[in-house]
Amino acid sequence: MTILTQRLPDFHEKHFGESLPQKDKFQQLEDNIENIPHVVASRATSGAMIRFTSQGFDVSVTSDEEDVIVDIVEGRLEKLVKRGEYGKRMDIISEQQYEREESLDVFDESLSTTDAIDIWNDALWNQIQDLYETPSLSEMLKLVGQRFEDTRPVVVFEDFGIASVEAKKLRNYIERDIDEDNWDFIIAGTRDITEVLHTQTAEDRFEFYQTNRPDSNSVLFLDKDSAVDFIRPYLGYFKHYDDSVNYERDEVGNPVQLLDPAPNSECSSCNLCSDEYRDLFPFNETFLRRIYEGLEESQQSPREYVSKVFDILYEYYVGGTAVPSSSNQLGSDVTNSETPADKVYEHKEEFADFAKWYGEKQNGYYQIDSALAFAFGLIPEKKMEAEYDAGIQVTPEIIKIPSGDGNGGTTPPNPPEIKTRVEQIFDECRGDVDDWIDDPKNSRFTKTNNYIQTAVEDLISHITDDYTIWNDSDLRYNLSSQKPPFVWENSVDDPQPDQIVINPREFRRSEIRDLLRHGIEAEEKADTFDREKQLENHGSQFTDYGQLWRKNIRWNFIEDDPLLYRQSHQGRYDFDDFVIASYAWLVLLDNPWKPLTPDRINERYTDEEELSIDNHLDSQLEYFLNRDTYVEVTEVFDHVDELEDLVEARFGVTTSALDVRSIRERFNRATPYEILDALAKTYIDKVNGRVRFAPKNTLPDIANAVYSCFNSVDDLEEEDTAPNVSRHALLRLRETDMDRINEIARDLKTYNTVESSFNTALQHFSDHDQSDILEVRNAAKFMRNELEDEFGSPTDQNRVHAELANLKLFGHPVFRDLDALEEEWATPGENGAGTRFTEVAEHYVQ
Repeated sequence: MTILTQRLPDFHEKHFGESLPQKDKFQQLEDNIENIPHVVASRATSGAMIRFTSQGFDVSVTSDEEDVIVDIVEGRLEKLVKRGEYGKRMDIISEQQYEREESLDVFDESLSTTDAIDIWNDALWNQIQDLYETPSLSEMLKLVGQRFEDTRPVVVFEDFGIASVEAKKLRNYIERDIDEDNWDFIIAGTRDITEVLHTQTAEDRFEFYQTNRPDSNSVLFLDKDSAVDFIRPYLGYFKHYDDSVNYERDEVGNPVQLLDPAPNSECSSCNLCSDEYRDLFPFNETFLRRIYEGLEESQQSPREYVSKVFDILYEYYVGGTAVPSSSNQLGSDVTNSETPADKVYEHKEEFADFAKWYGEKQNGYYQIDSALAFAFGLIPEKKMEAEYDAGIQVTPEIIKIPSGDGNGGTTPPNPPEIKTRVEQIFDECRGDVDDWIDDPKNSRFTKTNNYIQTAVEDLISHITDDYTIWNDSDLRYNLSSQKPPFVWENSVDDPQPDQIVINPREFRRSEIRDLLRHGIEAEEKADTFDREKQLENHGSQFTDYGQLWRKNIRWNFIEDDPLLYRQSHQGRYDFDDFVIASYAWLVLLDNPWKPLTPDRINERYTDEEELSIDNHLDSQLEYFLNRDTYVEVTEVFDHVDELEDLVEARFGVTTSALDVRSIRERFNRATPYEILDALAKTYIDKVNGRVRFAPKNTLPDIANAVYSCFNSVDDLEEEDTAPNVSRHALLRLRETDMDRINEIARDLKTYNTVESSFNTALQHFSDHDQSDILEVRNAAKFMRNELEDEFGSPTDQNRVHAELANLKLFGHPVFRDLDALEEEWATPGENGAGTRFTEVAEHYVQ
């Protein structure tokens, strides 16, 4: 954009005294990108989509996907009009973006990644050029070049960085052999960026030069020994305008010695720096050397080195940092293994950066000219003497900052001690920490990252009690052993649903060193491993991480709408509804002769006796149901402990009481029947099996057991398994006096002429006492008064409750024995037991 809006127009106007055609259109494009980038990006994206369809591609994107694409295009277009992207291929869609953003993958699988990226960029560039009627760079060069008749203008690309679409057009223009094409070209850049220019035609016709040694990334005139002298003219240039910096030079112009600053110049009045670094300020030689050596070998080029120095200098100039050594530009792409003492990081962290970049190590200290510390505001006076926290010593000449592997220089060093394996590994890795913060997944820090990750994982696991989902609950998420519960915010990893995002910058660097040591000790199973000490230092922070992780797991794997319930009920009922309704179902099966109220649930929860299916009810279910259905009803009691655990976790006020009010509010909104009736096996199966109590007790297993039990019980009426016997029981037992029954039974037992089957039935019935009769009679009253609806059909909850209560009544010994007695009593015919009993009673019983 700079070439088209500034360089070419200025060049054309200078030589021909008139404005370059199309300049206004290019300027309009640049202004729109600066002022309304989203509009430009949106129009370019929609236009590109239309081009795809006209080219025969069957593409389809949602509005959300289109928004993502527009944001990507907008961000890249904004960079087109900003400086600082030198030496980079400015494609709108890069390979990294295409592979990272699924929304960009709009083509079928037969298209390769390379082809897809080319098609995207061609469409976007062409659409932009059509919208603003702006010709390509090669067309503009042709237009200007044809104006020259007796000379050849030259285009010099100082550091080639151009969109691949434009680069291909430019290459074709350079290669073609036409007399009126007057331009000559000098293009400098790295091989990967200028690769598009290296065709067979170009290499036959033009000269190519390589500035690095064969089979090496090292540039001939730049290495670690020459790095300072290489950058010296660049930094000195800024101070040359008032002759603050001048050099004595040899016969060929090379600087030999730094001269004194000219009178009245900035440096003459400042008088801060020594000649050792006056032309390098705000750096010194140590700092610059460490910048170069900290770059990856493949990045130790003039461009990368100068760009990095410029970035740091610019941040300092605009006030982004008060001390260049604390610049954000000194990230993971510039490593520095120097390690000030941990106490410096803990108490005077700004001095740690200062030592790492400016200091030379001597006798257990990093030593730096104190004038630099004064210049950056680290000490209040230029010439002072003081001792700061963390053992930092200030003298009028130098400032001394303890190093991590020294003894502070106060006494002669002791004979070297034999270090433990933990100490050896810690010494090896701790120098990475400052750079690791900016790029944890950088391959250079793999070992360090693994140890820090181990520490964080260990502490989160401990805080969450081995990844349990609630405090004091055994329900846990069985995290994969290959995956930690978190990802670093500034890493390339996208968080999975069972991971949270942690920003390394939330820790002080001294804390990260603590974590590094903790991770080493954990992996090495060292005797020094002390988790409690770490929790004393970082407990609050890791408690937050634990809570965040638990909340994330609950939301994604338990409380998310498309889980447990039928689609029509999703959002109406939540997991806590499932928990209390499931437990209520167990309480109902435990004793259906009691009302299913919040108070009853609390009463049963506080009972020391374990929940189990009622014996009388169980016998009837086993008799009436087929084996598979019976198992479905009773198998849910295999999960009593787990459901009680969930009830305590979600509704427990104390270990012996539930939140009755909360349960009542839920039951007022929906009965247990309504909640369990909304369960759907399809959506239960969507619950991740990693949510579990034990290896064989997953949450889906428990939910499926509840689902099967509920549906089998709900079908009992359809199976016609339980007669409605409550009224019959009340009628027969209303006036029953067991003392009188026992008396009659004793009298009849003495007569041999009484039918034996009748006598046996009577004797069995007489074995019951009055309390048994009262229990059955009260149950029958409860069913009639509470579970039947005299004005219509009972609710589904009461219908099922009554069916279970009737089944228990039908299976109760009192009712069975009464039924057997009445069956003998009611035998028809003159020989029936009832007839004979009447005859006998007339003669023998008063």
